[in-house]
Amino acid sequence: MQRSIHITRTDGLPLEYSVIDGNESPLLIMHGGHSDCREELGYSALARQGHRIITPSRPGYGFSSPALGDSLSRACRAYCSLLDELGIERVHVIAVSAGGLSGIYFAGEHPDRVASLTLQSAISKPWLNGQNLSYSLTRVLFHPRFEKFTWAMTKLLNTLSPLHCFKMLAPSLSVLPFKHIAPCLDDNAHNQFARMIQRQRSRLGFALDIQHSETLTPDHLRAVRCRTLIQHSVNDQAVSPDHARHAHRFIAGSKLQLLDSWGHLIWIGRGSEEVDREVLAFLQLSK
Repeated sequence: MQRSIHITRTDGLPLEYSVIDGNESPLLIMHGGHSDCREELGYSALARQGHRIITPSRPGYGFSSPALGDSLSRACRAYCSLLDELGIERVHVIAVSAGGLSGIYFAGEHPDRVASLTLQSAISKPWLNGQNLSYSLTRVLFHPRFEKFTWAMTKLLNTLSPLHCFKMLAPSLSVLPFKHIAPCLDDNAHNQFARMIQRQRSRLGFALDIQHSETLTPDHLRAVRCRTLIQHSVNDQAVSPDHARHAHRFIAGSKLQLLDSWGHLIWIGRGSEEVDREVLAFLQLSK
């Protein structure tokens, strides 16, 4: 899976993006939190199917300007400009985790550009707005002032002992005890997880994700009129499956697939093949 990475400018500000070439219908992927246009999870099956895959680093991530994330509206105008530059009229949007906010807004505000929407482990309403310790700790650890240190320490542990790193992070990804998670993951899944950790950075993007989640309303979901697939694990701790049910409630005609997989990362481990099959079939029917 080969990709090229580029930087364009919109409103005079940089927007980083990657392209995986293919002859099938183009996809616009809104990556999740702590990620950027170099994301890999969930891409292999799409690339094997021959899709052209465009992934912008959302504002504040990678080398994309955080100023483009002043609002979801401004960010989505930047994505439209990117599609114009690439000569693409319509795309299938796949929105992952915190990228769900951008996917939902883009599909609702620019329906002429969106052939279908797939939400995977996606945020669809206010998030990380509770008062309990885990929410408060997340806000501190991934605050722009501290996130570089947080990820440096996490990556060091991941290098020294990938299994211990996974055990440390598993409670933030799954409601299941580790003894029930372990049988769901083979060596390939652990390798995928370890590579993911080495890519992670929150930069200013994660703070923008939390801020934007406060602005998304049921009206934004009602505005989505394209074919929509919603995939979510019932054991997700990072983004409650209530987000999937909420999106399904307000997006007319949407299909909800609740998965009995191990947790938030539905693209690795047991059940990931089912996720891939469903997405590929959905994209084929949505042409």
